[in-house]
Amino acid sequence: MEKINSPTYSKMRICENAFNDIINYIASRPAESGGALFGFESDFIIRKFLPDTMANTTTASYTLNTNYLNPLIKKLWNEEGLSLIGIIHSHPRGFSRLSGPDLQYFESLLHIIKRKKFYVPIVHTVPDGGFKIYGHMLNSEGKYDRLTQLELVSNQYAENTIPLMIHNYLKTVLKEKTVTIEIIIPRLHKKHSLFMSNPIYTNNYKFRDVVNNLRSN
Repeated sequence: MEKINSPTYSKMRICENAFNDIINYIASRPAESGGALFGFESDFIIRKFLPDTMANTTTASYTLNTNYLNPLIKKLWNEEGLSLIGIIHSHPRGFSRLSGPDLQYFESLLHIIKRKKFYVPIVHTVPDGGFKIYGHMLNSEGKYDRLTQLELVSNQYAENTIPLMIHNYLKTVLKEKTVTIEIIIPRLHKKHSLFMSNPIYTNNYKFRDVVNNLRSN
């Protein structure tokens, strides 16, 4: 009898508040809509969902409004030390996977922002027949890695201040190693998927240097 390999899953952990915000915004309206997911790169727990309230949408396409999101992404990084760790958007019912253009875009994005992993979940919405999140994750090269199992965690995770302390230490003490703002300029147009037409802020910094410096003090 031929053995059937079951899919390999990884956990996509998300705080209650962020999950509820996704339900209240994306799940309550027809496809297409979406937004950005934020957390600390030390644990990749999704702590905040930022809805793209100014997106240009049709029944078959969603254009992320980066002119609106850029200042908010920068503000979250500067004030809370939160990194962009995912992009979530809804598809019409029957489209639960990332499209080819989705994968092409995210691969180009991950070549620039250099994340260990990147969440790209797809949502089916209540007006389209029922709410469901399909978890997808990319690896550091932007290649499709695996499905993810959603794990809801306490909002206490969102109150973890250690990564923020490291972030503030970078800004105030190691001024030569403060935030590097990178620019992503992909231009994609496709149906049933996300595309960006303007630059978007991202960030990077080195934890190793900070940890070593803190140990020496």
